Amino acid sequence: MNAEKRERRIWLVGLVVAGAVVPGCFSYHSDDSGCDAHVVQTEGCLLCSCPEPAVAPSGPRHGVRPDGRVDVTAAEAWPDRPPRAIALTKEDIAEACAIYATCAFPKDDESLRTSTATWAEVACTEGATAPLTLSIADRGIPDPGKNESFEFLMRGILDGARDCDSIAALFTSNVTGLACQEDGCYTTEKHGALACEGDVAVVDGKRRDCSRSGMRCSVDSPTGCTDRPLTLCESPAKDRCDGDVKLGCDGCGFVSYHDCSWNGGRCVETPDGAECQDPADAPGCPAGSSTCTDGHFDLCVAGSPVTVNCAEIGAGECRDMPPLSTDGGSIYPGGFCTLGAPVTPPDGGTSDAGR
Repeated sequence: MNAEKRERRIWLVGLVVAGAVVPGCFSYHSDDSGCDAHVVQTEGCLLCSCPEPAVAPSGPRHGVRPDGRVDVTAAEAWPDRPPRAIALTKEDIAEACAIYATCAFPKDDESLRTSTATWAEVACTEGATAPLTLSIADRGIPDPGKNESFEFLMRGILDGARDCDSIAALFTSNVTGLACQEDGCYTTEKHGALACEGDVAVVDGKRRDCSRSGMRCSVDSPTGCTDRPLTLCESPAKDRCDGDVKLGCDGCGFVSYHDCSWNGGRCVETPDGAECQDPADAPGCPAGSSTCTDGHFDLCVAGSPVTVNCAEIGAGECRDMPPLSTDGGSIYPGGFCTLGAPVTPPDGGTSDAGR
């Protein structure tokens, strides 16, 4: 973990602890706790639960290799993964995230909205659709409660969804009882009839367009699409790399999966396991964005600064986030674009249990 990410994680701990005194608690956990090392929203504070699929996962339980690492491959964890589309470039991610961040919060208070814009930028560049939520990009899962993958949303913005209403229209609600996290996707309710109409899954009469999450329809999948399934494993086991996919076995006994290459990153094995790291040739940069200079700012993506010119991408003007702390500093200080009126962001949330 680089210094910037470690500093960011420490700050999030403080913010989340403060949030524990209000309804709708958040809990934040380290890598060796009962949950994944990300923010988790639960009904009770500091609690995590394992996946409870309506259909029990089938297949073998993967063991532990002599080196203590989980004995599973990426292909075994996701046998029906569709061929990857052309990956998003760092420039694609920076442009789409700069536009998306301007519409990420339904705040009527302009000062509050501007103070949250750079938080949204940081979350987006890390593959999440809102601050204090998990990255859906490396997990290869759709947005919680929705049908869309991170890549689908970013492509939609790059292909013309350049105003807040158009961005909001990219999201469609999932009505088939789908739940996803780093362990995979599953259904929380048993289904009867399941059929495919092209890449549209018809589950008990309810429809889900699998292509919006980069999947195909499959009558052999409990979710109706070729989502990554729950895969059994023996815990504890160290994480390992299979190419640039980081695989693990969490405390719930399910294989965890993170594709480090979604933004050009890589998987690197360590004595204690494995971790996703920026590309080897990345020069490094502070999390978030730089301040505005002549209408543009630099946004840090996968360890590299990428210049965003708000006017050139049709996203209004460049504006700096005001300082938030009393000592004159700020959290994620920097520039952001002022596209237009904010809209309601995607609802819901997800947790990675068993870490």
